[in-house]
Amino acid sequence: MPHRAYPRDLFAVPVDWAAVESWLGTSLPADYKAVVAAYGPLDIGAWLWLHMPCANRGRFDDGAWVQRTRRNAPGVLPFGATRTADTFYWDTTASDDPDQRPVVMRCRDDEKAGRDPWRRFVRGR
Repeated sequence: MPHRAYPRDLFAVPVDWAAVESWLGTSLPADYKAVVAAYGPLDIGAWLWLHMPCANRGRFDDGAWVQRTRRNAPGVLPFGATRTADTFYWDTTASDDPDQRPVVMRCRDDEKAGRDPWRRFVRGR
């Protein structure tokens, strides 16, 4: 099946990154901003969702989700989720440089089973 290319402007959402980062109280990784600026929020294979903490004319308003999730897990900043309700975060306490922050995941099934739900992903070299 041939790959179908879609014009970026169908998905791209204008983002005022200075306003978003001011609202969040922290900077965001450059690669995340580049992907979100080009494609908007992503649904990858109906399994993984990459969120964006802003709204554009009422679309993609994940701001409430970000604030609620941050209240429940201080020190981390959510940016995505899986179909099984696992949530991906950046550990904002690990570095002042957003491009160096590790990704952590809260695994819902481990939490339900009484195990430590947090998984840390080390950046590749």
